Amino acid sequence: MGGILNLKKTKIVCTIGPSVSNYEMLKKLVLSGMDVARLNFSHGTHSEHLKIINTIKEVSEDTNKKIGILLDTKGPDIRIGELEKTVHINCGNEYIFSVKKVKDVIPLQLDISPYLKINDKVLVDDGTLIFSVVGIENQEIHLRALNEGNLRPRVSINIPGDDYCPPAVTDNDILDIKFGVKNEVDFIALSFASTKVDVLKAREIIKEEKGEQWIISKIESNVGINNIDDLIEYSEGIMVARGDLGVEIDLSRIPSVQRSIIEKCNVKGRPVIVATQMLNSMIENPRPTRAEVEDIASAIYSGADAVMLSGETAIGKYPVESVEMMVKVAIETEKELKSRSEYGPSKRVTDVISSLVAKAVLLSDAKAIVTSTRSGYTACMVARHKLSVPTYGMTNNAATARKLSIVWGINEVYLEKNKGGISESVMHAATFLKKEGFEDKDLFIFTAGISNSKLPRTNLLEIREIGEVLSS
Repeated sequence: MGGILNLKKTKIVCTIGPSVSNYEMLKKLVLSGMDVARLNFSHGTHSEHLKIINTIKEVSEDTNKKIGILLDTKGPDIRIGELEKTVHINCGNEYIFSVKKVKDVIPLQLDISPYLKINDKVLVDDGTLIFSVVGIENQEIHLRALNEGNLRPRVSINIPGDDYCPPAVTDNDILDIKFGVKNEVDFIALSFASTKVDVLKAREIIKEEKGEQWIISKIESNVGINNIDDLIEYSEGIMVARGDLGVEIDLSRIPSVQRSIIEKCNVKGRPVIVATQMLNSMIENPRPTRAEVEDIASAIYSGADAVMLSGETAIGKYPVESVEMMVKVAIETEKELKSRSEYGPSKRVTDVISSLVAKAVLLSDAKAIVTSTRSGYTACMVARHKLSVPTYGMTNNAATARKLSIVWGINEVYLEKNKGGISESVMHAATFLKKEGFEDKDLFIFTAGISNSKLPRTNLLEIREIGEVLSS
């Protein structure tokens, strides 16, 4: 029992890159606490990603742990084109940027002139260089440098504000999403998602390919913030992508925006990931800064389901140590995390059942929760209450079991042959808990659905004693 209670509940997403793409390193990440592997499709080929996907699945089988795979789309990424050499930018000087291949013009990969007007700010290389628009003519953008620095090839460009809102799903993204569905990834992280139209477009592609992947909308712009309610409603999850977001909006707004998005996701039972620079110093150093540790704790206290590592695992010198540090911080923080039993009224029976589960934990001496779930929705609704007792999502759907890897506090229980009725499911739950080390006298809470319609829903809650079930 001691080991059960010490399990971390916050999920950890690791970006897979050169540092950790082989079997040995991936296995170390899994054993250290990785729950979801993120593949960044801004880099690499399909053949390279397929090799990593197959290796992750092999490690998952060998370690007997369902590891989710998240495909992160490139999206409408604006970048500087190819440069023969680094260009030194002098403050106050004017420069011409264009998709035209003309001498003395800084090349762009995408024409952004239709989205700009005089005095707009253009941020380059994650805001390292700042320009102001002084003129636009025939796809040529005249920019005045507001600071000094070096301009490198292929660095990012950001246009703060609400005017730039291209479709989030590009032609390349369509090919990548189809590739992901074919190779059974679990999540599609939709970069620069701005409106529900973006989500519906991605959903259409997934359905055409006969997939059921969860869509995680990445909030990376002011437009995305303004449309957050729609994005939460139409997505299965949200990622607070603080990298581009910190360039698109004032940095001082990031903490309040992050907390607001997390709260909205918790209310709706949508998994929410906090990403970017959580342990950035550990790319080069074996120990994090105190501020980074506090950053992780703050995200967890606010209600985040998962925290994400990017460069720390993809290219860092200490990928395993980064995961181990995140696990330590999560476990310590969760000791002080308070459960939440109320989320207001709801007409959805499953939502009501999840609230009753939270109250039952407070009123009873239940030692565990087992929720039988087909799609994962019930598990998400229970998870939003941040309950202290071990919680298990029991399913006969392997894809759903992997999707639960992103949901706070839910440990997946995959029962391939769980096709019986409620009594058989309760028996499966009690048998599993007994094997996990729980005692016969321990109470557990069980939820499931008794459906009289074509739409399955959770509408049953039982509080049972393990020994009583096993002896029946």
